[in-house]
Amino acid sequence: MFPKAGLARLRVRAAHHEEQLQGAYAELRELGDLADQEADAPPVQLLQWRIQDGEHALNQSEVALALTEHRLDSLREGA
Repeated sequence: MFPKAGLARLRVRAAHHEEQLQGAYAELRELGDLADQEADAPPVQLLQWRIQDGEHALNQSEVALALTEHRLDSLREGA
């Protein structure tokens, strides 16, 4: 039962990272040209870092999810 629970948690985590990343992208879009003009301003830099961290976290979550799904499939085939 554990692999299914772990898989569910990974799906929730990936969805959370996706939601957070989309929120950061939306904030950047709202800034529009100001983000380009003030790229070195601390609030814009923090937003860029949030996006970079969010992309990395989402990528890692998706990799973990894919590996877990593969392992679960392998266990099912071996049973």
